[in-house]
Amino acid sequence: MQNVTTPFPDRQAQGTENPLRELVTILFMQKWLIQRVALLVFLMVLAVLLFWPSVYQIDSTVLLKSKQVERTPEMLEETMLRVNPVNEDDLNSEVAIITSQAVLRQAVERLVEQGLWEAPEDEAEWVKATRGLAAKLGTKVVPSSKVIRISLAWPDPDEGSEVLQSVVNSYLTYRTTVFEPDTLRDLFTQQTDNYSAQLSQRRAEKMALIETHQAAAPAQEIEQNLTLLRELKLQLSRLDQEAQSLTHRQQKLAQALDEQALHYFSFIDNVTVQKLTTEIQSLVSRQTEMSQVYLPDAPPAKALAHQIDQTYDILREEISNLQQELSDQAALLRAEINTLNQRMMVLNQRNVELQQVKLQLERLDQEIKLLGYSYETFYKRREQADIQSRFSDEHLNAQVVVLVQPEAQLEPLFPRWKTMLPVGLIVALITGICIGFINEFFDHSFKRAEDSQQHLGLPTLLSLPHVAPASQSVSKGPE
Repeated sequence: MQNVTTPFPDRQAQGTENPLRELVTILFMQKWLIQRVALLVFLMVLAVLLFWPSVYQIDSTVLLKSKQVERTPEMLEETMLRVNPVNEDDLNSEVAIITSQAVLRQAVERLVEQGLWEAPEDEAEWVKATRGLAAKLGTKVVPSSKVIRISLAWPDPDEGSEVLQSVVNSYLTYRTTVFEPDTLRDLFTQQTDNYSAQLSQRRAEKMALIETHQAAAPAQEIEQNLTLLRELKLQLSRLDQEAQSLTHRQQKLAQALDEQALHYFSFIDNVTVQKLTTEIQSLVSRQTEMSQVYLPDAPPAKALAHQIDQTYDILREEISNLQQELSDQAALLRAEINTLNQRMMVLNQRNVELQQVKLQLERLDQEIKLLGYSYETFYKRREQADIQSRFSDEHLNAQVVVLVQPEAQLEPLFPRWKTMLPVGLIVALITGICIGFINEFFDHSFKRAEDSQQHLGLPTLLSLPHVAPASQSVSKGPE
């Protein structure tokens, strides 16, 4: 009987799947999940379109014609009138006036007087109403023009038009008040005093920081400390070498003293040691000569040997003293090295502290510079206001013209059916497909006949389709 083996499928054949077929298969297998998710997302978008309150945009535009007419202080003739052109700073200043809290507060007061809004109960409610109006108000300078566009997002278009009209009227009224010479001078004086107080505070903080850390010039002190650290490192290296040399000499002398053999210690550069070494060498030479004449037990030989021992003991005592001296010198050097290390540590800590102080001083200097610039600007404006207070302001009210009265758009700003409905449909479909693919990616069960052959290398013998269970309502016949 011949065994029949089923070969495993070729690995290269497994990689030749049809991506389009796999995509269609996944879409078909996850169709119910995709449909449910897409329907849920689309219903959410539809709920927003149906139940979200509509917001309308109300627009108005104003034109800034020219700056205030000024006369030359030296010449008061009518021919010396001078009109300055409008620049970007003037437009930005007008925008700042429109969005200022004072203008919006006047607009809220107008609406309360007209009966469109309920009067706030306390100051906190006034502030809340003003900030709520500011959050829905937008301003934009039209490029390459002297036109300012004012926009307001409001649920009711008619009420929004009234609110924006109140804002525009309050702006025109308040602008007249602002550019009135006395009021303008008071405003600039207040701002000048405010910036002056802030400048004094920052300078006091700077002086307190310098006095606390004793760092008048942190950058120079850091550079000096770094130079001193380099010199200390060189000195530390030299002392370390000297200490190692002394320790080596001390260990060499200790080793020589521990040995029982006769050492002359001729390698030691010391006058006393050299003399004792020369004397011992001379006595040893005499002992050698005497050994040829006398026996070791003879009195002259014993006396010479005793003299040699005494001289050698003196030499060893001198070497011991020298060793102790070297030890003391090495200890002093190590103490000096420790002192240098502590000093270097203190310098490093000081440099870290100086670096922090330097950063804080740079921040304070930058703030002082900006505050000084603002102070100088408002100071000049105050001086200009003093000059302008001497002349007429007859052309002030004619500088701003309302080109377009507040008018609401026909279609709401949000939500928009024409835009959100197709976008919501596309987003719902994409979300459903993504959820379906994610569900298929994390589902590792075998769902097709090809999965067992691909992952297990086993052939498929039989495939049973999924059949819905039969109805249980079949009537049974009499037994």
